[in-house]
Amino acid sequence: MKIKASWILVILVLLVTNIVKAQDTIRIMQYNLLYYGKDAFDCDQDNNNVDDKNGYLQTIIDYAKPDIFSVNELDGEGVFPNVDDAGYLLDNALNVNGINYYRRTEFPEIFLANTLFYNSNKLTLKKHDVISMDVGEYTKIFNAYKFYHNSADLAETNDTVFFTCIVAHLKAGDGTAERQERADEVAEFMKYMENLGEAGNYFFMGDFNLYNDDEDAFQKLINPTNATYKFYDPVNQIGNWHVNSAYKNYHTQSTHSTYNGCASTGGMDDRFDFILASGNVMNGVDKMQYISNSYTTLGQDGSSYNTALNTTSNSSVPTAVAQALYNNSDHLPVLLDIKIDKDLGDIAEITDVYHNPENPYSNQDVTVTAEIIDNNNVFDEIILKWGNTTANYTDTIVMTATGSKYTAVFSGLSSGTNIFYKVEALNAQGDVIDSSDEKNFSVTDFGFSNISYNPEFPDSSNAVTISCEFADPQELMYSLKVMWGNHADELYTGELMSKNGNIYEAEIREQNTADTVYFNIIAKDIKSDTIAITDLFYYVVGEKTGINTFRTIGEMKFSNPVNDVLVLALKSFNRGEYNLEIVSLSGQKKYSEKIYINTKEYRKNIDVAFLKKGFFLLNIYKKQNVKLSRKFIKE
Repeated sequence: MKIKASWILVILVLLVTNIVKAQDTIRIMQYNLLYYGKDAFDCDQDNNNVDDKNGYLQTIIDYAKPDIFSVNELDGEGVFPNVDDAGYLLDNALNVNGINYYRRTEFPEIFLANTLFYNSNKLTLKKHDVISMDVGEYTKIFNAYKFYHNSADLAETNDTVFFTCIVAHLKAGDGTAERQERADEVAEFMKYMENLGEAGNYFFMGDFNLYNDDEDAFQKLINPTNATYKFYDPVNQIGNWHVNSAYKNYHTQSTHSTYNGCASTGGMDDRFDFILASGNVMNGVDKMQYISNSYTTLGQDGSSYNTALNTTSNSSVPTAVAQALYNNSDHLPVLLDIKIDKDLGDIAEITDVYHNPENPYSNQDVTVTAEIIDNNNVFDEIILKWGNTTANYTDTIVMTATGSKYTAVFSGLSSGTNIFYKVEALNAQGDVIDSSDEKNFSVTDFGFSNISYNPEFPDSSNAVTISCEFADPQELMYSLKVMWGNHADELYTGELMSKNGNIYEAEIREQNTADTVYFNIIAKDIKSDTIAITDLFYYVVGEKTGINTFRTIGEMKFSNPVNDVLVLALKSFNRGEYNLEIVSLSGQKKYSEKIYINTKEYRKNIDVAFLKKGFFLLNIYKKQNVKLSRKFIKE
């Protein structure tokens, strides 16, 4: 078959168009401008002239070509020499030489503004939040700007990616008071993050004035109380940055070693400037992802450690750019690249969490199920965190995978127990990538109680009334029946119980003197499946003046769950030989032996180290009639 070249061209154009629609790259650059348009302290228009700075910025911006340009130390008051320094920078440093797509953002009036500029061809500003705080001597303002990507097919699909950039400037200084003020500022910022109420694509950028990673301010960012709002250093260069040559390729301050009347000195020996990213960005969870190895300290080639920026033989940027960086500020900018890809959307998410049964009763297994989407294998482990009060998760269960569903089981819960839980998805580093809302349930009574018979001392002329109470909050029970006989392994006769108020009753007809009557009570659902059964009881029919005893075949106790040794305690068994066995819930026999009971209290240690983790039944019986059966968990 021949295909015309024109059709091949059409197909190629369509394929390329779809790729363009789905993908893009965004470059983010953060820069402390050093008192742009602000005559303050020792900086003025002689040693820090705003028009000179515009020329330097033209060179830097033309080289770096950022789509988002966030800045610190821009005059935010409109004082001499310009009434609108953000507009002045926009018109004289960004939208120049044929460029017209950069836009400014708004901010409240402030001594020095933390703001940004953006490429309007690629991005649209959706929202601006002011994060104002009174920490230290002055009011400080961070600005949060939420954008969406102008994807080529936005009009037809109404689908795009959102992300938020928060521009901040933390307190300067290396004293105890200054470190505490930085920590307080970050604490206020993290309150803002928690109030957002959800994970997302977030960037926290600015001049942080940090000297090492163990500062409380930095720890609040990378190890917050709520891991949903954790930030990451994209280059993972965590340590003591101050005057440490190990981080010479990441130092951002100071470009100067001698004083020019404005810029700080000391040479390149501090990492003050950062762009941190949220887990969603680092893991590509929501349509955008950090591009590995794109994080750069512009102009830093490692050759300027503890001295002025190398402007003559800098291997990382052209000489003109290095010189512009030196002249413009005592800081170097940092930048990174982000991949926009709508095919990354919803690839790693907990979509639903529920438990069954919805209203469990005592000693009933409760299965928690989490349904997930994880197309790119972002999740390494799904865990269930739980406790007995809201938001207080004292225990953790690793959930078991079955396809796209993960499950965990609660067993042996007693009536009155309250369970509060949530599900978290972790990556290979143990970071929380997604988290469910909190769920909860309460355990109520289910099953038999107050089992008795009347008369207390029956003789051959008495029918015996068996009575009990039965709690059934889920209304699963359809019938209760007393099964009885004169041999423990032959309970062939059934008496349907009737309800009298809260009591269920059935009658066992008269028996001969000295007969032993064995019985239990069985609860069945509408399908005639057994949902509950009592232990085996018996009584002996006496003469009219006789005295009888009403009791169970015996009692079985052991600690649950079980590790390597099951410590068994049996009480009130008749003397004789019994079969002891352990079986799986599917009926597969795992262990068996014969035991001889000749004491009122019998104890035995059973080695179960060979059993795998899971649920098993321990049975004690004679002639295949199970007298007692108890479930246990092997850990």
